[in-house]
Amino acid sequence: MIPATTRRENVDPSSIERAAGDLGHIRSHGVRRLLIYCSAGLYCHHSAIVDTDRWPDETVLLDLDRRAACTKCGMIGADVRPNWSERPPPEPDRRTVAAAMKEIVVVCLAIEAETGMVDSAAPFVVIPFQRPHRGGIYHNEPDVTAQLRPGERQARFEAEWSDGEWKFGKRVADP
Repeated sequence: MIPATTRRENVDPSSIERAAGDLGHIRSHGVRRLLIYCSAGLYCHHSAIVDTDRWPDETVLLDLDRRAACTKCGMIGADVRPNWSERPPPEPDRRTVAAAMKEIVVVCLAIEAETGMVDSAAPFVVIPFQRPHRGGIYHNEPDVTAQLRPGERQARFEAEWSDGEWKFGKRVADP
């Protein structure tokens, strides 16, 4: 990598080309377009996003730097960079993510004050063991309440924390 203070004229161009890479390397990272900025800098400010499909994998970015012509001011030479913002996010290791997100939580149903019976239609409270700050009140989870036996006030469930809420799985046997 060339430090920002190093002038391009004082650097061996062949060392830049080896470090800069080619379009094949950039494509292998999921990037198919380039950001091109006019080298007139202070005067033009023109930029473009260009698809790389027209050039072979062996094309070196520095070669494109030297050949690019600005369509606004006509200046030859540009700053050509991969459009890294379009790179797809890395695939997470599913086993690690699943293990980190799954947890056993306790679901507690409400008790009717008048009868002392469980009210399975009422909202229920979730109490996580590992992350107590993620507890809360949940409504309209018929898949959860259906797994409780009649008269049962609480049960343990496998759950995953996702998008700011618990996604409930199957009921887990009590210890």
